[in-house]
Amino acid sequence: VVFVLAFWGAGLPVIMNPSNGIAVRDDTVTNANLYFFSWLSLAATLFLGASLAQERTGMNVHEMATASPKTTRWFGLAASSLVVMGAAVRIFREVCEDALPVVQEGAFCKRSKLAISVGVVSFVLSSAVAYLSSQRSNAVMPILAETGLTTLLLIMWCFAVGYVTFGLTSPGSKIGNLYFATWISFILAVFLFGQAFRDYVSGRMNANSASDGPTAEDHQMHESTPEIPDDDQI
Repeated sequence: VVFVLAFWGAGLPVIMNPSNGIAVRDDTVTNANLYFFSWLSLAATLFLGASLAQERTGMNVHEMATASPKTTRWFGLAASSLVVMGAAVRIFREVCEDALPVVQEGAFCKRSKLAISVGVVSFVLSSAVAYLSSQRSNAVMPILAETGLTTLLLIMWCFAVGYVTFGLTSPGSKIGNLYFATWISFILAVFLFGQAFRDYVSGRMNANSASDGPTAEDHQMHESTPEIPDDDQI
């Protein structure tokens, strides 16, 4: 398994490099079967590696993945952000690094820089949150902070999808790694924001019901309790 993982780790960049023209050429997928099955092979190898680690170390990888879907999404966002960063860096080096100043100041290179920046920031933030979530420590991120973080990531990926994948001057307008990774990151950011916002609203509703509950209950008990007359009235 380790050999196969090393093989795909070294072979996938060669297959996906547009300069080699194997599965991608001019940032466009030319061999769809090789493109998709190469990624699926890497994913299957990673799954086998995780199963091997579970057997050797006793760590229940499957339980960790299924116990917290949110943690899995954070890891997925970190991985897709890394792909966006790597693909945008390669495009920037090939097109913009040694180009004329007019080209470097054009929309294509600026959007490539945007993709790199968003990929770096999203990778750092999502990796940190995914690591903390996987540790299952007592320290839990406050729901308000998580909502704010997911809101920031969603806004970032909204701009990234618009500027990186739309338009003729966009580096990810063609079907390729940058295109797929950008959209996957955006979808994961939407799911993470939706879950965080739902937890925030649920927490607020529970807090309001908890604060209003005893008062309403006391009021109801006061109305249902019969009034006992004094001795003078008797």
